[in-house]
Amino acid sequence: MKQANILKPISPISYLYLLGWIFQIGFAGKFVFQALPYFSLDQEVFGRYWDFKWSPKNS
Repeated sequence: MKQANILKPISPISYLYLLGWIFQIGFAGKFVFQALPYFSLDQEVFGRYWDFKWSPKNS
């Protein structure tokens, strides 16, 4: 009967892939959390751009 190799040592390349994935997920999460306030359409968030929130209609 063949034994399962459950506790196989992890190669250094696997650590690099894991570190890369953690960095990408962290960067994406930071971007999303920084962009969330702009979906509220509050004057405090937009500041001086509040007057330009809607584009003028073409007549």
